[in-house]
Amino acid sequence: MNNLKIDLGINRCSECSKFNKGVSIYEMFNWASDNFDKAIAFDKENDEIVVFEEFLMYIIKMVNPIQADKKIRIEKLKDYWDKVK
Repeated sequence: MNNLKIDLGINRCSECSKFNKGVSIYEMFNWASDNFDKAIAFDKENDEIVVFEEFLMYIIKMVNPIQADKKIRIEKLKDYWDKVK
């Protein structure tokens, strides 16, 4: 009976913090969410998803807290890699 080991499944605070940030980011991009602070919208007239630059920068800073505000450019991955080759 001395070899009994019990794991309670309690996360360290840093793990909980990362999980909570992930849930917050998920909610910002979830169409079905009732959350009013979404990072996206849908433009029906042009059939486009709109990403709000301020929210995208906020999300980047959630994951990388020391990140300074920067302009954001959206590109296709292939186009970017073709430029940096």
